[in-house]
Amino acid sequence: MNAQNWTDILTLLSMMIIGSRENSRDEKRLFVKAALSLRDDIYPELNLTVEMAEDWLSLNREELTRSMSSLYFDKTLSSILNNLKSLPNKKPIIITLIRMTLTEDGIRSKNENSVIGGMNDVWGNPKPAAMTG
Repeated sequence: MNAQNWTDILTLLSMMIIGSRENSRDEKRLFVKAALSLRDDIYPELNLTVEMAEDWLSLNREELTRSMSSLYFDKTLSSILNNLKSLPNKKPIIITLIRMTLTEDGIRSKNENSVIGGMNDVWGNPKPAAMTG
């Protein structure tokens, strides 16, 4: 896995949460939890700490917000998913994205629906495969 893959993964996680939570503290908490979980599942040797994940989100928030505008969202999402398509094991990414959509109120945000839908379009329907062994 290369640095661009991690940038794409972190961007994908960000696209799921930015603007979908009531406050930025909840967004940051969810982002860090997901990023560290993926680090543990995909590449435990990666030096990614809570502080580094928080800093990445803070430093990239403005650009992420711009790339998520209605003008750029679909193009950004498609580009990221196509970049990650070649990864041999997307199961941890898929599971993390699906878990991120499980909220207390059971309502998915527009961004969450778009990311999950885009993932289905580009990677096929990965949910059944992600739920088995």
